[in-house]
Amino acid sequence: GSQALRVAVAGMLNGTMSPSQPWFALETFNPDIMEDGATRDWLWKVELILRTILNGSNFYNMSPVFLKELLLFGTAFMTHVNDFEDVARFYTHTAGSYMLAQNDRLECI
Repeated sequence: GSQALRVAVAGMLNGTMSPSQPWFALETFNPDIMEDGATRDWLWKVELILRTILNGSNFYNMSPVFLKELLLFGTAFMTHVNDFEDVARFYTHTAGSYMLAQNDRLECI
């Protein structure tokens, strides 16, 4: 079971948020706005900034821990904290150290 968990975590990390390749793209809800070259350029520059921040932080160190919790317990929790040195720091919390709450529509809040 432990080996299967390690393989699953590695596969999910590579397939969803691999640090070696772009795994997200910024777009507008309105496809007509995306036709504008200035908008596309601005979004591309923001993507580069976000990728630089994620690469410079501990996001990719915490992501396997997050995915392991997700696979083991069916839920996972990661906190983002502003940081003066790295811009952003991320911390995972193990199951049992937090509670999930639902509103009257059964949505997690």
